[in-house]
Amino acid sequence: MTTRKALHSDLAYPPGELLAEELEARGMTQKDLARLMNRPAQAINEIIKAKKAITPETALGLEAALGIEASLWTNLEADYRLTLARNRQREMAIAESRPEETLHQFGLTPSLQIAEESAPYETDTDD
Repeated sequence: MTTRKALHSDLAYPPGELLAEELEARGMTQKDLARLMNRPAQAINEIIKAKKAITPETALGLEAALGIEASLWTNLEADYRLTLARNRQREMAIAESRPEETLHQFGLTPSLQIAEESAPYETDTDD
């Protein structure tokens, strides 16, 4: 059986960037949108700065205020969070496979114990 690996971008595009572009294109401010949605302006600002996620309820509010389907906002949010998780997982795998290089990136030197643990070892493969 052949297994295919999907290619995924490591570029995490927060949906708040699209929201900011949409507001600019419409000549609206974050405060204008907050008033339309009956939400605090700070909440809109935090979404735009990727500090706060777009919930399904917020997506429905954006749909009502801007006419852009809620599913677009929730899909963008899910893709963004998934990309962040993939990036973290990839970084952890790299750090675990090359601990000495990871330490050097932070200006640290490996202790003898870490150097011994990072010695090459054999693994079973089913290739």
